[in-house]
Amino acid sequence: MVTRTRIVLSGLLILLLAAGVWAGASSGDPVEFIVSQAIARHPELKVYCDVLDSSGRPVPGINARQLSASVGKEQAQITEVKSFADSGEGVAYILLIDVSRSLRRQQFAQMREALEILVSNMQQRDRAAIITFGEDCVLLADFTANKDDLKARLESLGPSDNRTRFHAGLVRALDMSQRKDPGLPDRRVIVVLTDGKDEGSGLAVEDVMGKIRQVHMPIYAIGYSGLPGGERQQYLEILHRLSRTSGGVYREAGSGSLRDIYLEMEQTIRRVYVAKLMCPACPADGQTYRLQINLEVGDRALADSMELAMLPAPIATSPSPTPATQHKPWWKLPWWGYAAVGFVVLGLVLAAMAATRRRKHGVIEQPADADELSTLIQPRTRLSVELPLRITVMRGPEAGTAYELRLVDNAIIGRKTNSDLVLAGDPDVSGEHCELKLVDGRVLIRDLQSTNGTLVNGIPLSGRCRLESGDTIGIGHNELRVSFKEKL
Repeated sequence: MVTRTRIVLSGLLILLLAAGVWAGASSGDPVEFIVSQAIARHPELKVYCDVLDSSGRPVPGINARQLSASVGKEQAQITEVKSFADSGEGVAYILLIDVSRSLRRQQFAQMREALEILVSNMQQRDRAAIITFGEDCVLLADFTANKDDLKARLESLGPSDNRTRFHAGLVRALDMSQRKDPGLPDRRVIVVLTDGKDEGSGLAVEDVMGKIRQVHMPIYAIGYSGLPGGERQQYLEILHRLSRTSGGVYREAGSGSLRDIYLEMEQTIRRVYVAKLMCPACPADGQTYRLQINLEVGDRALADSMELAMLPAPIATSPSPTPATQHKPWWKLPWWGYAAVGFVVLGLVLAAMAATRRRKHGVIEQPADADELSTLIQPRTRLSVELPLRITVMRGPEAGTAYELRLVDNAIIGRKTNSDLVLAGDPDVSGEHCELKLVDGRVLIRDLQSTNGTLVNGIPLSGRCRLESGDTIGIGHNELRVSFKEKL
């Protein structure tokens, strides 16, 4: 009787194991599809997406035939799908580090060690930047591939501040993720470990949530908290929500090793698919449209979407001259050709004189045409201190344009043609919109009672505010990034 019972139990156990194997085999079906990041360079688009099974593991073998996409009312064609490893791309990490005393020194040391390992694992095309947040938000290291420099800066950190300006730090990281530096990888991620509690930023959760929806940059967040029970749950849930809304991943640090969690995050960041799309019919007017990606695998249909700014198409350059015109002897030009050459030379001389005058008086180093020369007759008083700036248009009618400025006293940004930086293509920009002023080596910004106001790092400007290298200025539909040349 005992033997028969054992046989029956053994049979049941085999059936249960077989059922488990069958369930495990079917767990490879996709159950979650996440669009974590997208980039528009009309008519091309690039999308980074996660395809996961019920166990949270990546689903292999996704191809272009299984995807479809639309931008607003227009259909986009999927031209290529690759794993991130096969794409040959790098990652631009923004390491957002809490330097408040909310982390004990032992936990901070573990986090620092884990980040140093992440830096050590950086590949040739990768870049990383470091932003700290506590009493203030500080850009500790700009994007770089120098691992030794990044490790040295990490080594200098410790939990020292009494407040945690988490929301301000996150907004600054989101702004930094929009950089268009040459050679900077398209794949951008924010990596942060914090308890999710904000102290002193002046930004509500919904303000940050709005910024995340606008930028849609994935946040890979590790929740670690020493707060009392109720607060701990409240703020970790907020951190989880911020991460999920961004298209990123959230992990809660329990008794496990922070090193292992960071290594898991690193693998998660690199497991995505890279899909390339073409949409010639899509609008390229700088406005925001809904991008939707659909995935079909067998009888499963999944979808995800995000808001995407469709930037104007790049301005076409003049075609190269034909061989016939390249080698045409100059002495065979007609008389009007010589006259045209003379006018061009005269115009270049006048432009060079105007540019030289503008450089001397702290104005944008852009050539002036003849109609603007009259605005340059009255020079400003030159001070003994000047600060070279670069102002890059990140979003707006002139997206991608960079201006050089030697700030001596002050500079006006506005729509008027005699402004130091002219934003003429946006009707929401006032004639004299805002002012940059150099005071004791610091750059201050103030709104000049403009109609629509000025934003600094997404926050409405009130009174004067000090600018740091890497900060962004919102003016109408334009977003400008200010860099101090010495720190480039």
